[in-house]
Amino acid sequence: MSGDVRPDSAWKRSEPRITPMAAQARRGARMKLVGVTKHFGDVVAVTGFDLEIEAGEFVSILGQSGSGKSTLLRVIAGLEQPTAGEILIDGESATSLPPEARRMGVVFQDYALFPHMSVRDNLAFPLKMRGVHGPELNQQIASIIRLMSLGGLERRRPSQLSGGQQQRVALGRAMIFNPAALLLDEPLSALDRNLREQMKTELKALHHEVGVTVIYVTHDQSEALALSDRVVVMHSGRIEAVDSPKRLYEFPANRYIASFIGDANLLDATVRTVRASSIEMDTPIGSWLVPAQNVRSSASPGDAVTIVIRPEHLHLVATGLGDGTTPSVRCSVEQILYGGSSTLYVLRSVTGGVGLQARIPTVHAGSIAVGDPVNVAIDTAQSVAIGREDAGK
Repeated sequence: MSGDVRPDSAWKRSEPRITPMAAQARRGARMKLVGVTKHFGDVVAVTGFDLEIEAGEFVSILGQSGSGKSTLLRVIAGLEQPTAGEILIDGESATSLPPEARRMGVVFQDYALFPHMSVRDNLAFPLKMRGVHGPELNQQIASIIRLMSLGGLERRRPSQLSGGQQQRVALGRAMIFNPAALLLDEPLSALDRNLREQMKTELKALHHEVGVTVIYVTHDQSEALALSDRVVVMHSGRIEAVDSPKRLYEFPANRYIASFIGDANLLDATVRTVRASSIEMDTPIGSWLVPAQNVRSSASPGDAVTIVIRPEHLHLVATGLGDGTTPSVRCSVEQILYGGSSTLYVLRSVTGGVGLQARIPTVHAGSIAVGDPVNVAIDTAQSVAIGREDAGK
């Protein structure tokens, strides 16, 4: 790599730079997927996928490896034909259209830049393929170079660029022809952690500035939660949940979502008493009240449920809070996992031997050591109850 390559921190926006290309891209497409299914022989990769995406919306498809998310993206792009179902773009069927007729800008995990071409030629390629030449070609290239802060790099080849700069070229190439939507397949996974965090911020700023419809495929929940208007969680080729990042994390619909999105304490419980504003639950570590609006299952006395409580809602205290609503559980410390700004404590309750996790801001962690006894106050107002029938997911 050339010694004068600019650091990726050079990609900053002090003020919006809306170019004609960017302004036009604000008319992102509305998309609708109806019963989209994809088989590879006897293998079912995607089945019965239904989703509506608003114009200009940023939607992430989040799932583990093998969940079908990249296959779905290829079907949307036209790189794979669905076995069944329909894809609508702005109300018109695109199911049988070839990729070039769908006006989808695609960025792959490895960026797929042409190694023998300069930055400028990589950006020009999709325009030339669409018959754009002369002054219009030069204007569009200049516009995207300004938007992506690639000035001064036009003659370099991909091997002379940093990872972040290559990503910006790939994004610019995908956006330069005013796509109906931008499809991103694990675009940050090839970057190191620090650059990945930086590029998340810049990608969110770019979407805010340009407003194009984005479908973003990732296995990284932190990316999906940070970037998206909505997150679609896929599991075994199906939609497990669709919701805003905040609701997915704070109010998981089932046990799979609670376990997959962030860390969670999961406690089997039984409904004791149903009240107007709260439900009293019996758990292995005592009884507590779950707010009625946080109960996502049937709640009659005797019903079996699972309580979800995030580690940050458990607090290490000298004694219980004593207000009668926040239970205090005596525990021993089994592990301490330092995480910089926060520290995770792996605990075991004295009563019932239940495993718990508490995440504490490191500045408040004190001098607790492995083996120490601690009192754990549980902020039960932040707990959620889900149906026990979800335990097998």
